[in-house]
Amino acid sequence: MTLPATNSEKRKTRLSLISQGFTFIEIMVVIAIFGLVAAISVGTFFPSDLQKMKNASLELSSMIRYAFDEAVVKGQYYRLRFNLDPETQTYTYRLESRDEPFYLSSSPEEEKKTKKKEGEEEAPPEFSEASDEDDIFQEGALPKGIKIQSFFVSYQKDPITSGEVSLYFLPNGWVDPVVLHLSDQEEEDILRLTVNPATARVKIDYGYEAPQFEQN
Repeated sequence: MTLPATNSEKRKTRLSLISQGFTFIEIMVVIAIFGLVAAISVGTFFPSDLQKMKNASLELSSMIRYAFDEAVVKGQYYRLRFNLDPETQTYTYRLESRDEPFYLSSSPEEEKKTKKKEGEEEAPPEFSEASDEDDIFQEGALPKGIKIQSFFVSYQKDPITSGEVSLYFLPNGWVDPVVLHLSDQEEEDILRLTVNPATARVKIDYGYEAPQFEQN
């Protein structure tokens, strides 16, 4: 014969069920925390191409602003020299400087005509590695899978997609207006970087857009 459960036994049963319930909730909380940590880790160690572009855009913006400030403060001439190599999918940039002024034409054609009149050799101005203790602003490269899709300068109608191109910074606080587009290799995502010629601040937007530079 089975005796009915006493009040004490009933309380123990209820406590056992409650304990099991809390254990299940705790397990679910732990699983949720692990899932959140895993998601953050994946985003950190395996960033998407769009995130890579955003990071690269911020790095370029910082270097452009840094070069602008250094040129004004030190009274030197700076240039940010880009090397675009689509074949090897490498896109690097390097900060260089010089003390002496140089002739910077508004277009390659004008520069050739001027040098021909003055009897000068057709050679680009020589720059050396920018001397600075902060190596983080000396040179850099775009992350793997990201490219400079196009590079627009004010003196050239068509965009530059390969070879070398430079962005110049003068001691009087002048920088040539520039627009460049970063993208993934398939060009599914594109970020547009527009350099303000008066402040060297960089505006970052989504999408491709060919600039309309003002002609002086």
